[in-house]
Amino acid sequence: MSFGSPACDYVENSLDLNRFLINRPAATYFMKMQGDVLKNAGIFNGDILVVDRSLPAADRKLIIAELNGELTARRFRSQEGSAFLLGEDGRTPPYRLSRKDRFSVWGVVTSVIRKI
Repeated sequence: MSFGSPACDYVENSLDLNRFLINRPAATYFMKMQGDVLKNAGIFNGDILVVDRSLPAADRKLIIAELNGELTARRFRSQEGSAFLLGEDGRTPPYRLSRKDRFSVWGVVTSVIRKI
């Protein structure tokens, strides 16, 4: 005699990860994280970032940006008329954006996908 799995009571009929992770498909792209600058935010080297390019950079959001020709993932901070890019690794100093910088936001990180 065998018994059914107790987990069967909790199985979803179907899970569409696109519907679960993506609100705006036409504005969303995936990017692989390189480095550990966001590790204290729970984002690690090799993670896949889900990025929505239709969302504006807002205070405390994780963003993908181009800064002086380099693509970077950082936390955006806006305080007292100044904007900063912050690392989340305990080592990277805050970077204060200036008018001299070539800076453009490529999107806001909305989700992270990680294999375990």
